Amino acid sequence: MNDDKKSPSIDDACKEIEGSDIYDDADGSAALIRVAIEYTRQELANEGIDLWNVTNEADVQEYCRTWLKDITRREKDTKRTENDLALIALLNAIKYDVKKVMKDRKRTNDP
Repeated sequence: MNDDKKSPSIDDACKEIEGSDIYDDADGSAALIRVAIEYTRQELANEGIDLWNVTNEADVQEYCRTWLKDITRREKDTKRTENDLALIALLNAIKYDVKKVMKDRKRTNDP
């Protein structure tokens, strides 16, 4: 790994959404999505993956909005997941799907 690359801090990412209403407030959910995309881009870059070479920003934002709607609907009658845990779950979901897309493309392109 290149020494110039700085690993993103999950603590810093969590602080950016601390106290936000990520479920019922448009600004709070937009902050969650923005932070999730920024953090994921940095983390994938440290693995040598350019997120925008795999997909585009609009698709990632839509994925995040859909993910957040799904989790909000599932947790409607229960205690909501804390912001930091929701952020970590979303980060992992994005990374998983990006790597799945890359694997599927590789399999499709391999003879």
